[in-house]
Amino acid sequence: MAIRKGQRVLYNEPWVWVLEPAVFAHYCDFCFAALDQHTTAAFEEPNAEERDRLSEEHPSKIYCPYCQCACYCSKTCLANHAASLHGLECAYIQRVGASSMRMLPRSARCVFLALLKVTKGQTDESNIIAEPKAQRTWERLLSHWERFRQRTTFMEHACTVHGLIQLLRTEHRFSLEQICEALGKFAVNAFTIMDRQQNEVGCGIYLSGSRFDHACRPNASKYFSGRDLVVYALEDVASLEDVRLSYGVLYEHPGVRRDELHEKYHFRCTCAVCGNPQQFRHHEDLMNGWRCQRRASDDFQIFYENDRTIKEVKEQLLGCVKLTDNQKRMDVVRMAFAVRIDSVPFLSPSNRHLHELNELLTIAAEASQHLGLALHCCAETLQPYSIIYPEGSFEVLQQVAKFIHLVSRYMEKHDNIPKKTASFYAGIACIFAHKCEALGVKLPLLPLKVMNVLDRSSVKKHVDVVFNNYLNQSDIYTVKKLIKIVTAHVQNSKDFSL
Repeated sequence: MAIRKGQRVLYNEPWVWVLEPAVFAHYCDFCFAALDQHTTAAFEEPNAEERDRLSEEHPSKIYCPYCQCACYCSKTCLANHAASLHGLECAYIQRVGASSMRMLPRSARCVFLALLKVTKGQTDESNIIAEPKAQRTWERLLSHWERFRQRTTFMEHACTVHGLIQLLRTEHRFSLEQICEALGKFAVNAFTIMDRQQNEVGCGIYLSGSRFDHACRPNASKYFSGRDLVVYALEDVASLEDVRLSYGVLYEHPGVRRDELHEKYHFRCTCAVCGNPQQFRHHEDLMNGWRCQRRASDDFQIFYENDRTIKEVKEQLLGCVKLTDNQKRMDVVRMAFAVRIDSVPFLSPSNRHLHELNELLTIAAEASQHLGLALHCCAETLQPYSIIYPEGSFEVLQQVAKFIHLVSRYMEKHDNIPKKTASFYAGIACIFAHKCEALGVKLPLLPLKVMNVLDRSSVKKHVDVVFNNYLNQSDIYTVKKLIKIVTAHVQNSKDFSL
């Protein structure tokens, strides 16, 4: 059956899933809906008095009345989780305590749940929504156990997990070989579940979702609706067997990505990118992002110094976000921005290190309340995303959603912003709003003063308003280039119908 561009390929509930311990009580353990900001400390087991107080102050949070190791957004989610997955482990959690259970590695807990389901004979998707179903079972999943067992680190981890599961004092005596095979299946088939801000919130095994092979230039993209996996086509595909997803991060050197795929999934990628030397070299050049193609010795030294400096600055930016002193944080941001300015003449926008620097600067500048700088750096990430990721990829739309979020914050903070500037930012935001909403990306409401500038009913009108208000600006080339980038995604994605 042919699949049209933009058509939903798969909607799949997880067979087993686990919430990250670090976000306990931030998200519902069943549906992964975000809960309110108040939470108990991670790895801390709430006592009866604390649980009653939380339930009274925050009625939206409901803890499992037996083990206190799960938190829900509603009584319906509590009942559904108990009937489907949590009921299998709740009694064992009560034996060791909630805090001890949450300290288990997610791989150990996920494997434990998978083995418990196998003992109950629940090895397929009989009671799980999968549209369409692939008729896959736990036994059919690849484990590459024979290859994993040759790695010392894997075997050490397997022995640790085996010992931890034995401490749960189950009536089922799982052998080390069973644990190893289950860990292999987890390593090869598990998905990392992300929220709409691309934060890691858990992991799960999707039996139907594990059917798709890898490609470094995929023809489908995925995102998560709560804990459920959604896959949609980026182009017309002949059949379901021809759908390809990316197993790793596309914004990586092709050679590094190919080695990582072999290390984790035990196959040598021979897709259209890796199997074609010309395409491989092209993607490698995109990641290196040299502006000068001569690569003379003097130029190479300049490039090398900038590249090395960017790596050091990225490490400082990662640490500065956690600083409580805003002045110190801003000092790091200014220093990083200066390095970015020095590097731009030598490194193209698609350079991996420069792109990561822009992303980190966006986060750090926003944390420092320097929204103008955050907005500028976030806009600079749109072009690299559009170059590296296929048209219509969820990663591109998610990055645009971040841009729209910053637009809203910027508009709210600056009451006396010029009408020209307001129309420019609002135009980009409104153009993309309907496409992000079509994919389920939740966007912040635009301020009323933005809506007074533009009418959201016409995409073409937004573009016209932006051009007309910016015709006499000195940076018109940059503005036109940015508008061309953002509008291209909308114009080429008109048939999205998710």
